[in-house]
This record gives sequence, C-alpha cells and structure tokens, in this order.
Amino acid sequence: MRRTIRNLSILTVLSLLVGSAFAGASPSAPAVKEDARGIVLSNDLVSFSFLDKKPVLVVRAAGNETDAFTYTFDQLVEYRDVDANGLPSDNEVVARLDLAAASYQVNQTTKGDAVVLNLTLTAPVKPTKTPAPAPGGVLDNLTLPNGDAQVTLLFTLRNTATTLKAGAASLTIPASAVKYDLFVTKWPFIDSSMDRLALDMHASGVGEQAPGVGVESAVLARNGTQVGAVSWSTLARGATPQGATIDVPVRAVLKVQPSANGTSETRIVYTYDAADVATLVHEATIGLASASIAEISSSGSVVGPTKDTPGAGVVAALGALAVVGLLSRRRT
Repeated sequence: MRRTIRNLSILTVLSLLVGSAFAGASPSAPAVKEDARGIVLSNDLVSFSFLDKKPVLVVRAAGNETDAFTYTFDQLVEYRDVDANGLPSDNEVVARLDLAAASYQVNQTTKGDAVVLNLTLTAPVKPTKTPAPAPGGVLDNLTLPNGDAQVTLLFTLRNTATTLKAGAASLTIPASAVKYDLFVTKWPFIDSSMDRLALDMHASGVGEQAPGVGVESAVLARNGTQVGAVSWSTLARGATPQGATIDVPVRAVLKVQPSANGTSETRIVYTYDAADVATLVHEATIGLASASIAEISSSGSVVGPTKDTPGAGVVAALGALAVVGLLSRRRT
C-alpha cells in the first residue's frame, strides 16, 4: 500500500509539472496598441514601437529595456549606376522619397495569431540637385519627375514561428521577428530603362552580414553584445507597365558609420536591379539577435542554419522528468 501511495505521489508531481509546463508554453496572442509615442506591436518575446506612427522602430526584448535598438527606414531613392558598382552613391541619386519624416495612412488589423500594421504613403517624389555629370555626360540634361509614388510597408507579427513564401524561398520566421513587405507602385521614373530603385535604412549598432542562398541575414551588436537581427529575400517580385511579371535581384550592402550621438550605426541598403519596374514587392524581417531565418527547400528540408533554443515549456518539461528520476532513485 505504501509503495502504491509513493507511486501515486510521483505521478502527481509529474502531471502537475508537465501540465504547468505545457500550459505555460502556450503563447499569448500578439497585440497592437497605441501609446503616447506611437504604435506598438508585441508578443511574449518582443515589442516593436513605431515612433510617431512612422517606420522608425524601437525593438526590445520582452522585459528588457537595456538592449533595445532602433531601426529606421530613411528613404527610397532612384539612382543611375554610373560607376557600375550596383550601389547608389550620393552623386548618382536623382530622386528620393523621404520615408522617416512622412505622414502615413495607418491601418491596424488582427488576424488570428497575427497582428498587422499597414503604413501607406502617397507623396511626390522629389528630385535631387542634378548630380555632376560623369565622364561622357551620363547625367546631363535630366528631365525631372513630376508625380506621386505610393509606398506601403506592411508589418506582420505572430506569436509562433511561421513558414511563409518570400520571393523564391520559403522562410521560417521566428516569433521574435517582425516580417515586413515593401510595396512600391507608380514611381515616376526619370528614366525607367536606366535607373534603379534602392531602399536606404539604418540601425543602431554594428552590423555583420552573413551570406546565404535565397535569403541573407545580418546581426547587430552594441558594446559587443548582439541585440538585433535582420534578414531579406535576395529576390523581389516586380511587374512592368505592361503587366508582365519579372524577378528582381536584390543586393544588400551594410556599412558601419558614426552616428549623430557619437556611437556606431549601420547603414543598410537594398538595391533592386531591374529596369522598367511599375510595381515592386520585397520581403524582409527585423528582430532580436536570437531570431534566425532558415530557408526551406521545396522538398521541406532545411538548407540554411538555425539557432533556435528550446522554449520555456520544453525546458520545464525536461525539468519535470528530472524530478521524477530523482524521486525514483530515492524510492529505491
């Protein structure tokens, strides 16, 4: 009878511990709210504050204010790649749309296990001062644009890891990262056959880029501690004015530079290498340093590295099994 009671006690401990572990493992629904500073998307792991309802993000791990970092969408530019290096040098930019200072039409929605923030901007593209002509007068006699472009940034945060299509790749996006889609339509090109678009951003901290196939990524460190991670599809989708669908190769360049407050920041530029683009769609992510993006092949096998760690529920369940083993040893 005493052995039976002892066995029941062990089973009771196991059921209570494992039950509480898996109850705790169920993530809370992601939330969206407005506060005095802007709009906040959050879940159990991370929060993204959109300052003044603009794409100027403060990213924080849940319960950790110390390791926050900022991520700013600065501008979308049209440039003519005179030096053929694939990047928008200052003297190659012919028109720009300021993203950080603009006023957006804002829409918030909740869809099941996801919250979605839609920031849409319709504004005139502003020509820059005509750059000094390159040898041969490549930038001479530009006809300046006259028209509005529409840019939408669609941010989606979920409460669990999710596998989605992005360009030619399938991505597993962890709950500690927000996925965003960039949509550009009606850009009034100066010369749609020669010019390209580029998305210009910056993040606090020192960025280190990692190569990949279909997806590339980078980590952001501050004072030697990794705090953030970004990733992007290396292929965007586009459409010509005639409606033909085209693939748009994406090249990313990270450059560490001094910030205004004397620390370091990383300029991040995505260039879209296709001519005559009437519509452009690109997918990328921003998240915590623990966020890993793994490319999944069409067969379902992982072809990219992951850095996932066991969740709280798994750790607690393992702890429960350890307690049972300890009780069993004491019984004998």
